Amino acid sequence: MKRTIIFSILALMLAAGCTEKNLYPVAYINEAEGSTFTPAEVSAKGGDVTINFSTNYTWQIKGYSTLGFCSVNAIKGESGNGSIVVTVEPNTTSAVRTATFDIVAGAARKTVTITQTETNALNIGTTSYNTTANGGLVEIAVSSNIEYTVNIPSEITWVREIPQSKVMETSYINLQVDPYTEWMPRTASGITVTGKDVSGNDIVRNITVTQEGTPYALWTKTFSTDLTQIAPTSPFHTAMYDNQLYMANGTEIHAVDPATGNYVEQVTIDGLTVAPQSMASDDAGNLIFAANGTGSDMVYVYAYDGNSVTQLAQFNGANMNGWTKGNLRVVGNVKEKAVITGLAALWGNQGYYIAWQITGGTAGTAVFGKIGSTGNPSGVTNGVVSPVSDDLSDGILYIGYSGSPWSLYYCSDPAGTKTWVEVYNPGSAGNENYCALSIAEIGGRKYCAIGQDGHFSYSTAPAVHIVDITDLSNVTLEYEARFTGTFGAAGANDVKLVADGDNLKCYLINAGYDYATCIVLPLAE
Repeated sequence: MKRTIIFSILALMLAAGCTEKNLYPVAYINEAEGSTFTPAEVSAKGGDVTINFSTNYTWQIKGYSTLGFCSVNAIKGESGNGSIVVTVEPNTTSAVRTATFDIVAGAARKTVTITQTETNALNIGTTSYNTTANGGLVEIAVSSNIEYTVNIPSEITWVREIPQSKVMETSYINLQVDPYTEWMPRTASGITVTGKDVSGNDIVRNITVTQEGTPYALWTKTFSTDLTQIAPTSPFHTAMYDNQLYMANGTEIHAVDPATGNYVEQVTIDGLTVAPQSMASDDAGNLIFAANGTGSDMVYVYAYDGNSVTQLAQFNGANMNGWTKGNLRVVGNVKEKAVITGLAALWGNQGYYIAWQITGGTAGTAVFGKIGSTGNPSGVTNGVVSPVSDDLSDGILYIGYSGSPWSLYYCSDPAGTKTWVEVYNPGSAGNENYCALSIAEIGGRKYCAIGQDGHFSYSTAPAVHIVDITDLSNVTLEYEARFTGTFGAAGANDVKLVADGDNLKCYLINAGYDYATCIVLPLAE
């Protein structure tokens, strides 16, 4: 009896064990045929990825709320065959990105990894480049994972690519820029770097290269659109005063910012009771004005130092005449030592000069004389006379609308022999119409700017010559600039040469071409 009972208990225990095993099978999650939990990279365009699997338990997704650029069509399901569609958004970044989530069924867990490729990237950090007139290499950093090409318009002959290998990281485009000798800056636009995006469309990046001229224009304005407050009529004169560029047209005075060319204001000089028929500024920043006397051959010269207007000089027996109204010029400091000159007319006959030596702030006796003699120069009608220095014994210069050859002339002894000699021929293709001079000293050299008048012009004639007059027996051309465009109505002209640090600045006015500009001439090294 005892053996029978023990056998029955063992049988019951074995039967119970088999039943528990069938009720709780081992959980599994298996990839379906042709499917994987780590699918191939999804392209940057995005799209759907289907994950097929089978499991013997109900399943759910863990971590789907942090997928970011992915979404799923189901987060749970029954046992058996399961399917999840993962929708991947387009990747607009230049980085590969990854998302993961888990499929959990009972005690089983499988991780699904979705990897998406970066978009086709062609990144150029800086698209505008400036280079000096000397030219040279422009290095452009490119961050790209595609091949690209550089395209330079055929009409841009002064910029060219130096080929470099293109790696799928940061590389460089090298552009060689040729030297440049013109005065106006030039710009190469339309240079493109081109590749393809993931859809096969062009990725285009634009590059602009701007090169300074030698010299270069700091600014250029027009009277018709930028300086409409100023009537550019003759006589027209410029001066530097109180860090502003003054422009006078015989009746009004206007101030312009010399750094930008922007209009500032109309100026009233307290104590100036005559019309500013002629205006200049000395090297110390004092303003000088001249006006004809009423009904007689008389010239009055006034100085303004910011506090008061004082009559500086007077001459009886001649006046300023012509469209240039004498083109008053001064070199030095009228409060100490200076020379003032002007172009004069005697009883209506043009072709004379007046000069005053200023010593200790007081004008000496006026020096008066005729410009030239027969043929040298002849037929003087309008122009400009300028001192060479603050000492009249160093002589005076003249250029103007006169008989051939319309050159720059020098008189070494204006108070004595009054002999004139030609020192520089502009060679201006027939344009005898140079009627403005300005002198400045910098770097131990003395320079003279010769400006073209707005009365008429030939397109072949330079608008300004800048010559080295340190040695008047050997005057040399340093620079010339030409206006572009079409000559319009006759109008104002003047030139003002200023030493500014390591640069010469030439302020040039020509109403015939509707220009006011500042040209910067760096000192040669």
